[in-house]
Amino acid sequence: MKLTSETIETARFYLFGLTALILLVYAALALLQGTPQPFYWWAAGAMGFSSMLLLVSLSILAGKQAAKQAWDEHYQATSRNAAARAFWIAMGLFVLTCLLPPLGLADRATSTAVFGTLMGASFLLSVVYDEWRAGR
Repeated sequence: MKLTSETIETARFYLFGLTALILLVYAALALLQGTPQPFYWWAAGAMGFSSMLLLVSLSILAGKQAAKQAWDEHYQATSRNAAARAFWIAMGLFVLTCLLPPLGLADRATSTAVFGTLMGASFLLSVVYDEWRAGR
């Protein structure tokens, strides 16, 4: 099987989505269970690191030309847009998660864990959404 730029793009789409899903589940469980560590604290980071290793490996195995095409100007523009959107989402999440302890919905440690995981998920989901919308 020859690895192409489409293979890398498809893997990126699913790996970013899966990593974001793990972050969302972590945040939801933290809120529901009332603990900043609803499951192993390293699970989300391990998924992100594994995704990075797989994407780098696919890029190396596919060759310079395919990797260059997969990480082209479109992806860079998508990433910039996602980062800008994630910044504003994070600002809103900051306000919402700061309100959790005074309202008695979560303690400070749990609200910080929820904020951190949702902040990462907002960027990844923004990239996935933009890629899906572009039909890539």
